[in-house]
Amino acid sequence: MENDKRIAELTSQISRTQVTLKYQEIKAPVGGTIFDVHAAPGYVPPPNQTEPLLRIVPDDNRSYALTN
Repeated sequence: MENDKRIAELTSQISRTQVTLKYQEIKAPVGGTIFDVHAAPGYVPPPNQTEPLLRIVPDDNRSYALTN
């Protein structure tokens, strides 16, 4: 019985960690070159940030800005 409880706790912890990791991943909307990066590992932008975190020059030469 104790093992089942511990397994359930660990399964729940793994699930929460997977969700947290998913939110920490940034996926580019297009393929290209990233520049003008204003974020580093561990950086958490404030909810009201309006400045782009980074800029992308896509392979098709249009310019995009990624904000939170």
